[in-house]
Amino acid sequence: MSAFTVGAPHIDTIVNAMRQFAGVPVPAGAPRGIGQMLWDENYASVNYRYSESEPTPDYSPTLIDEPLSPIAVLKAMDCYEYQSCEHPGWKTSDAHTLINAIRGVIFTDHPDWGQQVRRYGSEVPLYTTLPEYDAAPWEVNSLDQVAAVIVKAEQEKAAQEAAHAGEGSVYREQGMLNITDIAKRMRVNLRNAQSIGMLPAEAKFSVTTDRFSMGQSIDVEVRGMTDAWTYTTRESIYGGEERIYSDAAQATVKAIEQMLREYNRDRSDIQSDYFDVWFYSHVRIESESHATWRIEDAAKRKARAAARKARKG
Repeated sequence: MSAFTVGAPHIDTIVNAMRQFAGVPVPAGAPRGIGQMLWDENYASVNYRYSESEPTPDYSPTLIDEPLSPIAVLKAMDCYEYQSCEHPGWKTSDAHTLINAIRGVIFTDHPDWGQQVRRYGSEVPLYTTLPEYDAAPWEVNSLDQVAAVIVKAEQEKAAQEAAHAGEGSVYREQGMLNITDIAKRMRVNLRNAQSIGMLPAEAKFSVTTDRFSMGQSIDVEVRGMTDAWTYTTRESIYGGEERIYSDAAQATVKAIEQMLREYNRDRSDIQSDYFDVWFYSHVRIESESHATWRIEDAAKRKARAAARKARKG
C-alpha cells in the first residue's frame, strides 16, 4: 500500500488529543518530545516503504484548549497509523502504544464506538460508520478542521446534502410536478435558453412525454441542425472511423439534460441495479436523414387521412 508523511497539524491533533482525552496533566516539555516521536515514526515508515532517507523536520507544537471532536481524533489516528505502520518496528513502537492508549480513553466514554460491525462485507469499528467520521478530514491540515463545533457543522451539512441528493432545485422547492406541466415549462425554458445564446438559435425542439408500466419519461429532440454541425468522427477501437456528436452538439445535449434535472429526483444506485427517479429523460439531436424520413412520413399520413375523409364523402 502507499504511505505519506503527515503535516505538523496532523501531529498537533494527536498531541492535543493526548492532553484532552488522557485524563492526566502533561508536563510542560512533553508535547514537543511526544510530537517529535510521532513524526519520527511516520517518517521512518515512509522512508522504509520507499527506500528513502528523508530527515524528520523539527517539531514545534501548537496547543489549543478548544474541544476536539473525539470522532475526528479517531479518524486522524487511523490515518496516522495507516501511514506509519509500514516498517517492522511499528507494533512495538511508543507511537503505536500512545495512539492505542488515546483510543482506549475515548472508548471508555463511548464503549459502543469500538464494537465491530459489518459494512461492505468487512468487519469495521462502529465509529467509522458514523456520519461525523465521514465529515472529519482524513489528513488534518489545520486544527480548526478537528474542532468539535466544526466537525459537527460539517456533519449536519453533509446530512442535509444527503437528504436532498439527486434532487433538482425546482423539485426541491415544488415537489413532483406532473410531467405534462414539466414538458410545458421545458418548451418555454428552451426558447429562453436560445434567446440568451445558451442553445443554437436555429434549432427547433420537440418535447414529448410518455407513461409506461415502470414509470414515465420526458424526451427532447433537437431538430433543424445539419449533420456537419451535429457530428464529427474519431478513430474507432475496432478500426476505421466512427461518427460521434461534435463538441457543440454535446454541449447542447448536456445543457438540456441539466434543465431537465432541475425538475427531477434521482436516487438510483446503478451498482445495485436500483432505480428510483420521478421521470426518465432522453435528449437527442435529429440527423438529416431522420428529418427527411419524418417529413415524408408526415406527408404520407396526411395523404392517407385525406383519402379516408374523401371516401367517407
